[in-house]
Amino acid sequence: MSATSRIDRVAGALLLLVAGLTVGGFLAGASLGEVDPFARGDVETMLRTINDSFGQWLVSLAAYVATDVLIVAVAACLFLVFQDRGPLLALTGAFALVAAAVAFMIHEVGAMTLAFLAQDFLVDGGPGSMAAGDQMILETTRAVSVAQALTALFGQTLMGVGVLSFGALMIWAPAGSRNPPRWIGAAAVVGGVSMLATWLFVVDHLAGGGVTLLAELAIVVMLIALGTWLVRRPGRAPVSGQEPLAHATGV
Repeated sequence: MSATSRIDRVAGALLLLVAGLTVGGFLAGASLGEVDPFARGDVETMLRTINDSFGQWLVSLAAYVATDVLIVAVAACLFLVFQDRGPLLALTGAFALVAAAVAFMIHEVGAMTLAFLAQDFLVDGGPGSMAAGDQMILETTRAVSVAQALTALFGQTLMGVGVLSFGALMIWAPAGSRNPPRWIGAAAVVGGVSMLATWLFVVDHLAGGGVTLLAELAIVVMLIALGTWLVRRPGRAPVSGQEPLAHATGV
């Protein structure tokens, strides 16, 4: 197997794994219920949900942490796959994905902090003489949850830039050694643009949640389709209408 084929298979497998973890984390988290971190009245509900469903919440968090780590590897693989079609755009996409992964990791740190605050508020109390149920713990929780939510939105913006960059490469860049069907790029563009619009969450929780769901669905479709195409690609002929300008060795 050539080096090019190995890169394709590894990249494809990583994309499929990220898609699976994303779906798993979403399903585990969605069943816990959704709260608005910007709404003062939802803070106590958030802490009770985390405390009452800690095991399920931890599974969701673990899936997201694993996804964050894998995104860094995916960024490197996608750069190698598409750099011959547009080096600058491929580098922009890879850099944005890595930056998004870092933002999401910070978000996960905030999530773990909320678990400790839930324990303090409902069971142990805070430092010193602060009893369980103290309102100061709720204020601290709100500050952490707002910072966490804003970090996630910054991460989603960066993710949107990265996905949009690779989508543009698949649709509009000159043909290269890898030329997946353009509709996969279209799914990436839809997901990337939708990710950029998730800031609606700040002003309208319902609208922001809907846009986020659309973005995640489009990106998962892109991940599965591109991952499958890359895994099966070795030995395949180029897609009709997208003859490569130059073939990599062994392809």
